[in-house]
Amino acid sequence: MANKQVAPAPDPKLIEGLPSLKEQIITNAVAHYGPDHPYSDRYDVITLRSWGAPPASTNFGVALIVYEGETKARWKLLMRSNMHTHLEVAMEELRVWLMDMVFTDICNMALGDSRGRPEQSIAMLSPNGNGAVGISGSDVTGGVKRKKEE
Repeated sequence: MANKQVAPAPDPKLIEGLPSLKEQIITNAVAHYGPDHPYSDRYDVITLRSWGAPPASTNFGVALIVYEGETKARWKLLMRSNMHTHLEVAMEELRVWLMDMVFTDICNMALGDSRGRPEQSIAMLSPNGNGAVGISGSDVTGGVKRKKEE
Protein backbone atom coordinates (compact mmCIF):
# COMPACT_ATOMS: atom_id res chain seq x y z
CA MET A 1 0.00 0.00 0.00
CA ALA A 2 1.37 3.44 -0.95
CA ASN A 3 2.26 5.87 1.81
CA LYS A 4 -0.13 8.81 1.95
CA GLN A 5 1.41 12.18 2.51
CA VAL A 6 0.02 14.08 5.45
CA ALA A 7 -0.34 17.83 5.23
CA PRO A 8 0.63 19.90 8.26
CA ALA A 9 -2.29 20.55 10.60
CA PRO A 10 -3.83 24.01 10.05
CA ASP A 11 -3.95 26.58 12.81
CA PRO A 12 -7.42 26.31 14.46
CA LYS A 13 -7.69 30.11 14.73
CA LEU A 14 -7.30 30.41 10.96
CA ILE A 15 -9.90 27.70 10.34
CA GLU A 16 -12.42 29.63 12.47
CA GLY A 17 -12.31 32.52 9.99
CA LEU A 18 -12.94 30.38 6.90
CA PRO A 19 -16.77 30.26 7.17
CA SER A 20 -16.83 34.05 7.20
CA LEU A 21 -14.60 34.20 4.11
CA LYS A 22 -16.83 31.64 2.39
CA GLU A 23 -19.94 33.69 3.19
CA GLN A 24 -18.32 36.83 1.80
CA ILE A 25 -17.26 35.00 -1.37
CA ILE A 26 -20.76 33.67 -1.94
CA THR A 27 -22.41 37.03 -1.19
CA ASN A 28 -20.26 38.78 -3.80
CA ALA A 29 -20.65 35.88 -6.24
CA VAL A 30 -24.44 36.17 -6.06
CA ALA A 31 -24.21 39.93 -6.65
CA HIS A 32 -21.93 39.51 -9.68
CA TYR A 33 -23.12 36.23 -11.23
CA GLY A 34 -26.77 36.51 -10.13
CA PRO A 35 -28.13 37.63 -13.51
CA ASP A 36 -26.93 34.34 -15.04
CA HIS A 37 -27.32 32.14 -11.94
CA PRO A 38 -30.09 33.65 -9.79
CA TYR A 39 -30.45 31.03 -7.06
CA SER A 40 -28.09 31.86 -4.20
CA ASP A 41 -28.44 28.44 -2.57
CA ARG A 42 -26.72 26.87 -5.58
CA TYR A 43 -23.32 28.57 -5.10
CA ASP A 44 -20.52 26.86 -3.23
CA VAL A 45 -16.82 27.27 -2.49
CA ILE A 46 -14.81 24.08 -2.74
CA THR A 47 -11.24 23.49 -1.62
CA LEU A 48 -8.39 22.11 -3.69
CA ARG A 49 -5.12 20.53 -2.60
CA SER A 50 -1.95 19.49 -4.39
CA TRP A 51 1.21 18.20 -2.83
CA GLY A 52 4.74 17.33 -3.71
CA ALA A 53 7.31 15.12 -1.98
CA PRO A 54 7.81 16.95 1.31
CA PRO A 55 4.65 17.93 3.26
CA ALA A 56 5.88 21.53 3.22
CA SER A 57 5.15 21.66 -0.52
CA THR A 58 1.40 21.12 -0.01
CA ASN A 59 -0.60 23.83 -1.76
CA PHE A 60 -4.23 24.83 -1.47
CA GLY A 61 -6.70 26.58 -3.70
CA VAL A 62 -10.40 27.29 -3.79
CA ALA A 63 -12.96 27.31 -6.55
CA LEU A 64 -16.31 29.04 -6.83
CA ILE A 65 -18.92 26.77 -8.39
CA VAL A 66 -22.63 26.94 -9.06
CA TYR A 67 -24.82 23.87 -9.24
CA GLU A 68 -26.90 23.71 -12.41
CA GLY A 69 -30.43 22.36 -12.37
CA GLU A 70 -32.49 21.19 -9.44
CA THR A 71 -29.89 18.74 -8.07
CA LYS A 72 -26.19 18.89 -7.32
CA ALA A 73 -25.41 16.32 -10.01
CA ARG A 74 -23.96 18.95 -12.37
CA TRP A 75 -21.97 22.06 -11.56
CA LYS A 76 -20.18 24.84 -13.38
CA LEU A 77 -16.80 26.35 -12.49
CA LEU A 78 -17.09 30.13 -12.19
CA MET A 79 -13.71 31.05 -10.68
CA ARG A 80 -10.57 29.37 -9.31
CA SER A 81 -7.86 30.87 -7.13
CA ASN A 82 -4.17 30.34 -7.61
CA MET A 83 -2.58 27.63 -5.46
CA HIS A 84 -1.06 28.84 -2.17
CA THR A 85 0.70 27.30 0.82
CA HIS A 86 -2.23 28.34 3.05
CA LEU A 87 -5.92 27.75 2.35
CA GLU A 88 -6.97 31.07 3.89
CA VAL A 89 -4.70 32.94 1.44
CA ALA A 90 -6.45 31.23 -1.49
CA MET A 91 -9.85 32.11 -0.04
CA GLU A 92 -8.83 35.71 0.53
CA GLU A 93 -7.55 35.93 -3.05
CA LEU A 94 -10.91 34.78 -4.43
CA ARG A 95 -12.78 37.12 -2.05
CA VAL A 96 -10.74 40.13 -3.20
CA TRP A 97 -11.20 39.28 -6.89
CA LEU A 98 -14.97 39.08 -6.40
CA MET A 99 -15.00 42.33 -4.41
CA ASP A 100 -13.22 44.01 -7.33
CA MET A 101 -15.70 42.54 -9.83
CA VAL A 102 -18.70 43.76 -7.81
CA PHE A 103 -17.03 47.16 -7.39
CA THR A 104 -16.74 47.43 -11.19
CA ASP A 105 -20.39 46.39 -11.56
CA ILE A 106 -21.47 49.07 -9.08
CA CYS A 107 -19.27 51.75 -10.66
CA ASN A 108 -21.18 51.20 -13.92
CA MET A 109 -24.48 51.94 -12.18
CA ALA A 110 -26.22 55.07 -11.00
CA LEU A 111 -28.28 55.29 -7.82
CA GLY A 112 -31.63 53.62 -8.41
CA ASP A 113 -30.35 51.32 -11.18
CA SER A 114 -31.17 47.62 -11.05
CA ARG A 115 -28.97 44.76 -12.16
CA GLY A 116 -30.25 41.36 -13.18
CA ARG A 117 -33.44 39.81 -14.45
CA PRO A 118 -36.98 40.62 -13.37
CA GLU A 119 -38.22 38.30 -10.61
CA GLN A 120 -40.94 36.74 -12.79
CA SER A 121 -38.37 35.55 -15.35
CA ILE A 122 -36.25 33.82 -12.70
CA ALA A 123 -39.02 31.40 -11.75
CA MET A 124 -39.30 30.00 -15.28
CA LEU A 125 -36.94 27.05 -15.67
CA SER A 126 -36.44 25.39 -19.02
CA PRO A 127 -38.67 22.39 -19.68
CA ASN A 128 -35.76 19.98 -20.13
CA GLY A 129 -34.69 20.49 -16.51
CA ASN A 130 -31.15 21.63 -17.24
CA GLY A 131 -31.56 24.66 -15.00
CA ALA A 132 -31.37 27.26 -17.76
CA VAL A 133 -33.41 30.27 -16.83
CA GLY A 134 -36.11 31.40 -19.23
CA ILE A 135 -36.53 35.09 -19.95
CA SER A 136 -39.84 36.84 -20.41
CA GLY A 137 -40.56 40.39 -21.42
CA SER A 138 -38.42 42.88 -23.27
CA ASP A 139 -35.38 44.89 -22.24
CA VAL A 140 -33.95 41.97 -20.28
CA THR A 141 -30.25 41.59 -20.93
CA GLY A 142 -28.83 40.39 -17.62
CA GLY A 143 -26.97 43.67 -17.37
CA VAL A 144 -27.82 47.00 -15.82
CA LYS A 145 -31.31 48.32 -16.31
CA ARG A 146 -31.56 52.08 -15.87
CA LYS A 147 -34.30 53.56 -13.73
CA LYS A 148 -36.58 55.60 -15.97
CA GLU A 149 -36.36 59.34 -15.52
CA GLU A 150 -39.64 60.85 -14.33
